[in-house]
Amino acid sequence: MDLEFDNRLRPAKSDFFELDYSDRIAPRVLDERIHFLINDMLKDVVQQGTAKKAKSLGRQDLAGKTGTTNDQVDAWFNGYQKDLVASVWVGFDQPKTLGRAEYGGRAALPIWIEFMKYALNDIPQDAPPLPTGVVATRIDPETGAKARASQKNAMREFFLLENPPKDPAPEAVIPSTDGQSIQTPQQLF
Repeated sequence: MDLEFDNRLRPAKSDFFELDYSDRIAPRVLDERIHFLINDMLKDVVQQGTAKKAKSLGRQDLAGKTGTTNDQVDAWFNGYQKDLVASVWVGFDQPKTLGRAEYGGRAALPIWIEFMKYALNDIPQDAPPLPTGVVATRIDPETGAKARASQKNAMREFFLLENPPKDPAPEAVIPSTDGQSIQTPQQLF
């Protein structure tokens, strides 16, 4: 028996493109500054963390999070670009270990990278603007305090304007036996 589609149920093609969804936009539930900070943290996962293999795509607008369950039973990578989200899960239907060395960044991430290589082809990179109320500050990666002007290993981080990093600890000048002095952060405890 052949089933026939009732064309009366199908909207006209012109009707489909003329629908007005402006009244269906959801209200903002997350402060745009917090959104920016979380997005920046997840970009760091790609730029210098467990998903840095994704840098092979040559983009600065990728972000995500790797994940692995206990005993490497499941591994995944959830990653995104402004207009596209993709998740890859690797595991067995009947739970068992993937193997000692199988983690999200090794088992799932390469699949995600291969997909995104094609999915983002010809898609321009996105650079979100810095929201009002967020500031960029150079910090000491070991202490999280503001970096000194002369500090070489400082890194840039973003902060809410009302929650800046602490000022660096005062420096102590230690005279040395050869007549030169050494500046070092003062140890308070």
